[in-house]
Amino acid sequence: MYLIRNVVILLCSLSASMLIAEDVFATGRYDVEKSTLTIECVEVLSDGNPIGPGGSRVAYKLSLLVSDDQLTILEVQETLIIEDCSAVFETTNNILTTEARVVDDIYDVRLQFDDETDRFALLSTNHSRRGETSLWRVSNGEHELFLGGTIHILRGSDFPLPQSFLDVYQQADTLVFEINPDEVITQSDYSIAYLPSGQSLINLLQPSTVFLVNTYLNTQGKFLLQYDRVKPEFFDAELFYIAAREVGYIDGVDDYFELAARTDGKPMSGLELVYNNLAALDESFDHVYSNVDALLTDSINAIYSDDFKTSINEDIVSWREGNLAEFTAKNIARKLEDPVFYEAILSGRNRSWIPILEQHLTSDAVEFVLAGVSHFAGPDNVIQLLEELGYTVERYLP
Repeated sequence: MYLIRNVVILLCSLSASMLIAEDVFATGRYDVEKSTLTIECVEVLSDGNPIGPGGSRVAYKLSLLVSDDQLTILEVQETLIIEDCSAVFETTNNILTTEARVVDDIYDVRLQFDDETDRFALLSTNHSRRGETSLWRVSNGEHELFLGGTIHILRGSDFPLPQSFLDVYQQADTLVFEINPDEVITQSDYSIAYLPSGQSLINLLQPSTVFLVNTYLNTQGKFLLQYDRVKPEFFDAELFYIAAREVGYIDGVDDYFELAARTDGKPMSGLELVYNNLAALDESFDHVYSNVDALLTDSINAIYSDDFKTSINEDIVSWREGNLAEFTAKNIARKLEDPVFYEAILSGRNRSWIPILEQHLTSDAVEFVLAGVSHFAGPDNVIQLLEELGYTVERYLP
């Protein structure tokens, strides 16, 4: 539950050395931390023909350890043929052909296999095309704007951002964020995040939960007492960002373009006010009738688990590739598991943004609208709502 809530809230000539040094996605997926190249579906052919019994098709998932220009086989698993099984191994010449994505450019890659050493050597790479990412063009036939799905936290290795994002930024006259970075925020805006007078977060928790949470916070030089007036749902979100910073995540796509706009003097605006943003989080969880102990215990356990980084990193990959299918599947599951949360954080806000986007589409200025990528996938997403009103929405490719 913790990752469901907080990952949503959360929610740029290829040489051999570049293949090793950069993140590689698409059919070939490169894990920087483990130095492994995973190819999800490799179809095996002999003289162009399937090798299975009776001419049936055979495919494998291949994991390779990357070292210099050599790739050593770590694991081979038989797998089902999938529609986008674009990697092919030809037994007659021991050549593996596949696609690899570096930032947002896709390359055709050819690898030579050595039977004696179980190694692949990189033979050639050729630029194929610019890959898709989380960008869309919206038009009413006369005016247009761009939608950019974002990830609010990234790793240092995720920069530079996809070139398509940078291209759209250059085309834009003004930037629109979820919240206007220049909004003047008052103390009353934050009042919704605090418990009523006389209530405290510690008093809402069992002693065992207080101990568990405090033990983690102490490792970060913090104490639960510092947050004693904060509502559980807001503290839960804060825990996520504390943990993300601890393991090395930094400012994400929105922050990058806010700084760029300030540097270049581009106007900025917002889709909602700070108070509305906080009110949505407040509506996502009722601490009076919900199990606060379970919420925070799940949070701490998730922080300590391997799934914490894995889930975030998977979302970063899906964002970079513009893989809406992944976000759609997750959002469908989120809506089924916690419809109140989904309505507050996604559906309700998406609907409230549509009139603002429609207003922008009456302007001659070109707007670049940046919001969490989850807003563009799943039930009641922004793209769906705009298309239902007759607007043309298409994936942006230069």
